[in-house]
This record gives sequence, C-alpha cells and structure tokens, in this order.
Amino acid sequence: MLISVVVAVRNEKNYIKECVESLFKQDYDSYEVIVVDGMSDDGTYEILQELKKKHDFKLLRNEKRNAAAGRNMGIEIAGG
Repeated sequence: MLISVVVAVRNEKNYIKECVESLFKQDYDSYEVIVVDGMSDDGTYEILQELKKKHDFKLLRNEKRNAAAGRNMGIEIAGG
C-alpha cells in the first residue's frame, strides 16, 4: 500500500531540511513525498531544490500561499 506524505510549507528555511531528511529515514518503503512550497521568500524553495538532487520527491509551488491550498495541491497528485 502506497502512503503519500504531503508537506505544505512557507518560509521554513530553518526546519525544512530536517523535515525532508527525516521523511527519507523511514523504515516503510512504499511511500511518496510531496512538498508544496507557498512561494517562500526566505530561501526555503532553494533548499528544497538542493534536497531534490539527493532525494526523490515531488516539489510544487503554491501561488495562493496558504497551507490549505498547498495541502489540496499535494492531495490532487498523490498516488497513495
């Protein structure tokens, strides 16, 4: 069974690396990670782009900038 983890973020540069890294340390193998950035202006998106070079996850931009819209965007493309 595939599990989808949707993370909606905005301006979380101090925490996003730890969040994403911890998701990829899980024991369960059948999961996907979807991160939706709410147009961060503090470097969060750039950190996520660097993390994509190391980890396989989907990265979206949410122009509406609110968490609910970000979660909905992630859910729409989730496979689990």
